Amino acid sequence: MKYGIEASRVAFADIMPDEDDRMFYEVSLSREDSFLVTGNLKHYPATPQVITPADFIVRLKYEGEI
Repeated sequence: MKYGIEASRVAFADIMPDEDDRMFYEVSLSREDSFLVTGNLKHYPATPQVITPADFIVRLKYEGEI
């Protein structure tokens, strides 16, 4: 894979506010260094890896990526 990483789903047993979003959250759980970037934080459990687009840009700037 040239521009991606392999990630599998990790089962999340709790109820999701929007069950259609479960697959995205479960994939984000599969890698310790991953983030789920979304403008709909209320659709996901409050965890450090679920962040807004603005927070993601701040993290990129802090890490020197942009």
